Amino acid sequence: MRAPLRPPCSTPEGSLEVARGLLYRAANPMKIDEAAVGELESLRQLESRIGKILDRHEEVRREKDALARQLLEREAKFDELAKRVHQFEQERRELRSRLEKILSRLNGLDIA
Repeated sequence: MRAPLRPPCSTPEGSLEVARGLLYRAANPMKIDEAAVGELESLRQLESRIGKILDRHEEVRREKDALARQLLEREAKFDELAKRVHQFEQERRELRSRLEKILSRLNGLDIA
């Protein structure tokens, strides 16, 4: 004779709890309906919160992308301005050198 088949993790105590739960639900249908309604409302609230979080996440991601583009543009502008400053400094050194040569030549003239 074969033993009755049970789910792999089933115990006689667990089966007894399941039976008690079924009897309770059958005897108290209104309490179950109220509990189910409360659980559904909690689930709706959770779904709403998750939706808001996902919306905010998308908004923050778009803001981050926009700021990253803006940063790249400003870095490019900074590099351009830094090159111009370097160029102006080089031109200034060249002008100073040329002016010093001219002044030196003028000082060499003996104008009295």
